[in-house]
Amino acid sequence: MKLVVSEDCIGCGACIDTCPEVFDWNEDGTMAKAIDADVPDANTDAATQAMSDCPVGAISEE
Repeated sequence: MKLVVSEDCIGCGACIDTCPEVFDWNEDGTMAKAIDADVPDANTDAATQAMSDCPVGAISEE
């Protein structure tokens, strides 16, 4: 599973708090980004939770 964060991100940081192994701040520190690789099996549940908890639905599976 590979996740992406769209331009709809409002930079609330909820995904980063939920799954910092998969999500981090972009270069500007204004919105989240997902790792460029497949989500490690150990982080699938937390990453899926972060995706479903995103308040603007900016995270999707690629």
